[in-house]
Amino acid sequence: MRKKSEEEKRLMGTLRPSKGKKGPVIAIDAGLRNPPESLGTEAAELWRKEVVPLIEAEILTIADVSMFTDLCQLTAEYRKLMAEIGSQYIQIGDEGQLIRHVGWSICRDMLGLINGMHRDFGLSPLSRQKMPAKPKKQNEENPFAKFGGFDSYAEFG
Repeated sequence: MRKKSEEEKRLMGTLRPSKGKKGPVIAIDAGLRNPPESLGTEAAELWRKEVVPLIEAEILTIADVSMFTDLCQLTAEYRKLMAEIGSQYIQIGDEGQLIRHVGWSICRDMLGLINGMHRDFGLSPLSRQKMPAKPKKQNEENPFAKFGGFDSYAEFG
């Protein structure tokens, strides 16, 4: 049985226009190569490094710009704080006891937020596996279709 066309579905009343549609994808030409002015230097550098691959992978949409800005800023602040702490996770307290560096607890909380945002954007290996697969292009040639008498994926349907 062949796949019904969009027109056939519309005539039958079974067309669901929203099914399989994503939000609007930001065009790279929309000026997003340049980070928002509110970002600091380090966060802006993260933006420049990460934004184009996310747009090309159709992950970043207009609705995600604010959250992605927050991710870049948070990551930059985390790296700055970790550089300040260095390897001093333990300090000597006022009474000579060993205590955890105050900044370490803050870094741990920041890292939890960063990792959560990475999962939301599909930037971790596990979250990438859960991302929906891109649909095959209609005109893409199927090398095995000729065995079934079809010329393309569209006819195979």
